[in-house]
Amino acid sequence: MLLLRARGTPVIRSTARARTFLALPLLAGLAAFGCAAAADDLFEGACRQDADCTAIAQGLVCWEQQVCVAATVPTTDVVLRLQPPATSGLLAEPFRVTLSDATLREPFKLVLTAPAVVRGIVTRANDPLTLIPGTLIATVPGGAAGQELAFSADSLALPKHNAKGEPYGFELRTQPGHAYDLAFWPQSDAIPPHYASITIGGSLDGWKIGLPAEGQLHRVRGRIEHAGGPIADLRVWFEDTHGRQCSTHADTDSGGAFELKVDPTTPEASLRFEPAPGNAHLPRGRLYKPMQLPPVAGPQPIELGVLHLGALPADLGVTIVVQDAKGKAVAGALVRVQRALAAPVAVQADRQLGALYVEQHGLSDANGRFTAQVPAGQATIVVVPGPKSDVGRWTWKGSLKAGETLATCPQRPVVAGDVADYAGRVVGNARVSLRRVGPPETDSPVPGSGDLGADEPIEAVTTAAGTFFVPADPGQYAVWVLPPSGAGLARMLTKVIDVKTGTALTKVNVQLLPPVALAGRVLGPGGVPVAAVVIDVLAEKPAAALQAAQRERDKQRGGRKPASEGNGAASKAPGDRGTPGVVRESHLLASCVSNAAGAFQALVAPGQVSK
Repeated sequence: MLLLRARGTPVIRSTARARTFLALPLLAGLAAFGCAAAADDLFEGACRQDADCTAIAQGLVCWEQQVCVAATVPTTDVVLRLQPPATSGLLAEPFRVTLSDATLREPFKLVLTAPAVVRGIVTRANDPLTLIPGTLIATVPGGAAGQELAFSADSLALPKHNAKGEPYGFELRTQPGHAYDLAFWPQSDAIPPHYASITIGGSLDGWKIGLPAEGQLHRVRGRIEHAGGPIADLRVWFEDTHGRQCSTHADTDSGGAFELKVDPTTPEASLRFEPAPGNAHLPRGRLYKPMQLPPVAGPQPIELGVLHLGALPADLGVTIVVQDAKGKAVAGALVRVQRALAAPVAVQADRQLGALYVEQHGLSDANGRFTAQVPAGQATIVVVPGPKSDVGRWTWKGSLKAGETLATCPQRPVVAGDVADYAGRVVGNARVSLRRVGPPETDSPVPGSGDLGADEPIEAVTTAAGTFFVPADPGQYAVWVLPPSGAGLARMLTKVIDVKTGTALTKVNVQLLPPVALAGRVLGPGGVPVAAVVIDVLAEKPAAALQAAQRERDKQRGGRKPASEGNGAASKAPGDRGTPGVVRESHLLASCVSNAAGAFQALVAPGQVSK
């Protein structure tokens, strides 16, 4: 583990309570709802005094002679996620703040931290003069629901030089004073990824990351066969106990053979395989029990032996024809065909093979057709039309046969209703968004193989009369309303509804609450205002709910920890995390941009926490 000595970290202060919070992603450019730069009036002419608001409804005050807001604010923790412009040299940073009655009177002061600039080189232990190109990723552990605070840098093969003339191959800018998971992904496929844990206390020149020498890497050989002989064009790699790739990858040759290089810091690893690109009809699978690796690589390769997948059924040419109840073709529907294969009891000694299956997926064409090569036998077919379609999900389980299988999708139930503000006035041109609640629905016959049919948000826009109409598959949905700009209302999670199978219409009537005013200034490390900063206001999930969600995720993984846990960074596509914090972008409450004075304003629905 590489440890850099930490130095004092600036304390973030605010006239209202604010503190740093690290479990957040880097994201900007989201649409603004109920939020604007402070240089402009949010809703000019909406009110000039409190009496203008109490004439509309009780419990309101006129804020900044602009807009009617709630006079009493329930104490609510939210997170402000700041994304400065790239030209500022500053980094994305989150702040947890508390909304209360004081929010109306005391703007928040958010002081961005000066980044730590770390310059260094990546070399191999046996060749300290040759720089290794690749991507360096530093990640703060403890993100939530797939989100994280991560910084990356490119390592170059040709060195640059600092002011002292010292060479460096990368410049990594991070927030100082935090522990990071570090991952280095070499540009070369012949070098496995490397992981470490670090603490970055401040700026540093001359940091050296030494990758294992070629002779220090474990070499593992093996062959993959089935009853008909060797299997070529399977992509093979190793994952460690945290689900991270810890080896190079290789495609099996015509004799089914492969050789992998594994980082020597890996104590045990599990073999994974899937079809190489262009060979989707081949099987996917893994070895359940991890392989123990010695602490030091030996001169001879580790022989894994033959992995025999048993008898694989012959491929069939199948065509799924997707249509609605009236026989009209449904184009653009996701079609997933999965065939579980019977794995032998043991491959070699106690190395048990598991999760052996073949999967094909894609979109139906303009004629509603999807064609694939899949082994004959019992299979599952799932069809998921697009979120704007009025036809719903179709699932079939049975024995595959050559030729066509007709998928007749049912008519989706309808969610309809109206949207009004706190005074009962209709709200036209508002976006109503339905997001499925709970774990994604899955029809996969193979545990852990993922859900390509996960539901996307379903949206509609209210008419001038405030009404909306949305087709939705059966299930539980959170109903979000995003009022139009200038309406003096805040984006709001209004309720959770249950759309039942066999119910043609689910009625929803929504009344929005008076908004809460939130204002502040964004300053740089020297107290200089920072303009063009995107400020996202996000709901925070209660710890108890997060712990329950994490237990559910662990259960779905079969007890295996997420890929991003442990003493190393996640893969290039960072995985799920489960510690308290902000959850999905569906819990974005507002988004705005600071003006030339660093000031910002936002309207937030009161009492909003993620469910």
